[in-house]
Amino acid sequence: MKLNPGERSILAGFVDERAAQAAKQELQSAGFNTVQIDRVSEQPDPTDIDSRRPALGGAGSNAAAVLFDGEGSLSEDRRPLLAAMPEVSGMAGEAQREAPFLLTAVVSAERLDEALQIIRARGGDA
Repeated sequence: MKLNPGERSILAGFVDERAAQAAKQELQSAGFNTVQIDRVSEQPDPTDIDSRRPALGGAGSNAAAVLFDGEGSLSEDRRPLLAAMPEVSGMAGEAQREAPFLLTAVVSAERLDEALQIIRARGGDA
C-alpha cells in the first residue's frame, strides 16, 4: 500500500488479541478508517494455520500441521518436537515476550500522536 502525502503508518504489537481489537475499535470510533489486525508469530496457531503469513495471502504453516491434530489440540506424540525447539529448551538465549497480534493503521500526520495514545493506552507497543 502506498501512503498519500501527509499520511503515516503505525505498526503496533499486542500480546493480547482482545486489547488489539479494543484499540482497533477505539481508533475507528475516533475516525481512523484504515485499521487492521493480523496474527504474526513464529509459533503455529492450532486453530488457523493460514494466520502465520497474512502478507503472503494466507500461506499455511507446516508447523501447525505437524504439531496439532485436526481438532486443534496438541498431539501427545508430538510434544517432543516442541521440546526440541530452542525457545522451549532454553538454548535460544534471552527469553522474549511475543506480541503476535500486529495492528496496522494509516493516519494523517496531524493526528499521529492521538492515534499513538489510543494504541499505547490499550497496551500496544508502537
